[in-house]
Amino acid sequence: MISKKKMLVVTTSFPRFVGDVVGGGGFIYELCQRLNDEYNISVLVPAMKGTQCEYEINKIYVKRFKYFPGAWGDLIGKSSIIENLRLNKTKFIVVPFFLFFNLTAIVRFIKKNKIDFIHAHWTVPSGFVSVLSKIIFNKKLKVLITAHGSDINISWGIIGRFINKIVLKNTNGITVVSDELKTKVLALGYKKDIDVIPMGINTDIFKPSYDNTIKSNIGIKGYMLLFVGIFNEVKGIEYLLGALPSVIKEVPDCKLVLIGDGDIKDKLKMLCNKLGIENHVLFLGYISQNELPKYYSSADIVILPSLNEGSPLVLPEALSCGALVIASDLPIYRKHIIDGKNGFIVPRQDSAILASKIIDILANLNKYDSVKESNRNYVARVFSWEIIGNRYKNLIENTFEI
Repeated sequence: MISKKKMLVVTTSFPRFVGDVVGGGGFIYELCQRLNDEYNISVLVPAMKGTQCEYEINKIYVKRFKYFPGAWGDLIGKSSIIENLRLNKTKFIVVPFFLFFNLTAIVRFIKKNKIDFIHAHWTVPSGFVSVLSKIIFNKKLKVLITAHGSDINISWGIIGRFINKIVLKNTNGITVVSDELKTKVLALGYKKDIDVIPMGINTDIFKPSYDNTIKSNIGIKGYMLLFVGIFNEVKGIEYLLGALPSVIKEVPDCKLVLIGDGDIKDKLKMLCNKLGIENHVLFLGYISQNELPKYYSSADIVILPSLNEGSPLVLPEALSCGALVIASDLPIYRKHIIDGKNGFIVPRQDSAILASKIIDILANLNKYDSVKESNRNYVARVFSWEIIGNRYKNLIENTFEI
């Protein structure tokens, strides 16, 4: 019997248990599950408060490394590392320690477990420390990096661009989750082929739900608008809240449901009070994947007002559940949404136009019943994990000759 090759997944977020929504990285876990038959997979991820240092999830071994004592040793909170650093710049003091202990953890793990190759998620920091381990300790080590968006889209300045160029120069291959990211990676000077492979969704979970109790359970008697995601500045939630007064004026029985959490939650609540819409906005916190389809299916409109994105999974999740979607005018949304056909596109940062679009759709909901089934079929062809998993298997086998 031929033994399976050993893959080390290096990431900054990963679930603590099946169904976990706080630890993040659910899509990375799902990808690991699809590759686990072909490879012996281990995951290296930063320590998180209240989480074991070693554990298994469905035959995937997870090792969490510590990098700083006390409260500052928790760069992974309600938002990403990048967002936490942006909101609290004093935490940059922790970054050198984080990188050092991440690097040493990789080197030790590889030596102890005889790892064949690394799959790092995000060019920074996981891709950076992965290629450093290759440059300094083992030039024969093969590294695959997946860029998700925040690592490439964020304005890093001269130092950040330099780090990304080091990463791209020393990786054996890179995948990106959108065509827009591919263009940006090429602009950084990457010369090799780039595979555009989005993260997938579980279409067995994300499907139309016929549970009619959601609205009544959360106190909605009329129309339900829905946002799902991390509460940070990039998601554009403040512009969605800014649209709500005009919507409520025309459609008084309309409420907005916000699912998720993040470091600007208090700021968003203050904005609701300032706009006088606090009675029309529900903050529900995190909802498990198994429950999310009920909310997507119950919503009259799912709204994605982002200012920038990599390849957000909320879009295929919502479409797969038969939801109507309004999204901001970003290339990644335009790739999958034809305005007025299977969804709606509005300008970024324009609350007035967003409000007008919401009001118009709510007045004509019965016109859009036919698009729901076609949207689900499209998602099954493009985003199902079976397809995404096979694409990664082929990439690893053909490109890395593993």
